[in-house]
Amino acid sequence: MFPGLTYEDAMAALVDAVEPIVGVVHRDHVQLCPQSSGVLDVERARRLREAHPHSRFRLHANVRVQEARVVRDAGHVLDDPAYFAQIQRVHEELGACTYSLHAGRRRGPASSLDVVFDNVRRLEDAFGAIVAVEGLYPDNDRSFHLDDWDSYARLLSSEVHFAIDLSHLHIVATRWGTLPTSLVRELLACERCVEVHVSGNDGFRDQHRQLERSPWWLPLLESVHPEALVFTESDHRRNRS
Repeated sequence: MFPGLTYEDAMAALVDAVEPIVGVVHRDHVQLCPQSSGVLDVERARRLREAHPHSRFRLHANVRVQEARVVRDAGHVLDDPAYFAQIQRVHEELGACTYSLHAGRRRGPASSLDVVFDNVRRLEDAFGAIVAVEGLYPDNDRSFHLDDWDSYARLLSSEVHFAIDLSHLHIVATRWGTLPTSLVRELLACERCVEVHVSGNDGFRDQHRQLERSPWWLPLLESVHPEALVFTESDHRRNRS
């Protein structure tokens, strides 16, 4: 939401955060993302939690928890155990109940979607907490796992927890020219859907725009499982229509 700001400055900026469609952005639950600046180590996590006792924090994707900035997704669980061990330490210091990460690339360490799902289950067992895989979207090279409706249907029938990014699904719908609303409703309503991410884009790129017009998926939010959290991922530092 506030790329380039420190986690501390972003929390301060959240006090007055309002979006045209989303409305007031609450701080009860806060997702810590890799777009923020600085290393989120265990000590910093402790200070952040103590400074905001009324906020529940959770980590997302390849958040920077060590000096080296790396991109790590569900394909790297066995490939970089040191990174995920550090993620677990920060996760536990935050008192978080959930960690979400991207499905990753086809040319990465995970050769198939089955391996992605196995890695998510393996990481969840190690954490002793919910680990949710986030689906992606088609790019020009078909780089990503979970980038079409068939793979999202496989996600629904899997046993893993997951996060649904509705802006990603907007790209899926635009690029493939189909919109199976019944599948989207089922994904949102599933008890294994623990997060829903919202922002705007042009249907071709993941732009993290603020929503200024009602998207096609807005009425489907009524289907979201009651225990899932909805996070806005729109960029408040450069509002785009």
